[in-house]
Amino acid sequence: MHNSRDESPHGCGVRHDAIHTLELPVANRTADATITDLAERESRVVVTKDSDFVSSHLLQHRPGKLLLVSTGNIKNRELEALLLPNLPAIVAVLEVSDFVQLTRAGFEGARVSASACTRSHPWCIPAASL
Repeated sequence: MHNSRDESPHGCGVRHDAIHTLELPVANRTADATITDLAERESRVVVTKDSDFVSSHLLQHRPGKLLLVSTGNIKNRELEALLLPNLPAIVAVLEVSDFVQLTRAGFEGARVSASACTRSHPWCIPAASL
């Protein structure tokens, strides 16, 4: 994930370089494998509601970094209200983990190497436990 300091309109102080599937040549018809290849090539986090990415991540570790949005149907305004206050913590978790799930209750669970997991990180689930 690429980022740079800016005057973020959302108050988190960090802007993240993101590519929406609509910006890709075939937009929302882009194959999951193409999205995964792009994420791997450019060291990006895939942010998705699609459980197919979870299966691929758990079985093949592709994509390498995944943020699963598990909120069900939600208005964009509600999703922003849920995501933005948690964004700095989610970014911090993704620095040491490869999987984060965002639910209506907040974010939870991270799949990380056992060596990165400590008692000071209550969100941490060692990969061996998954």
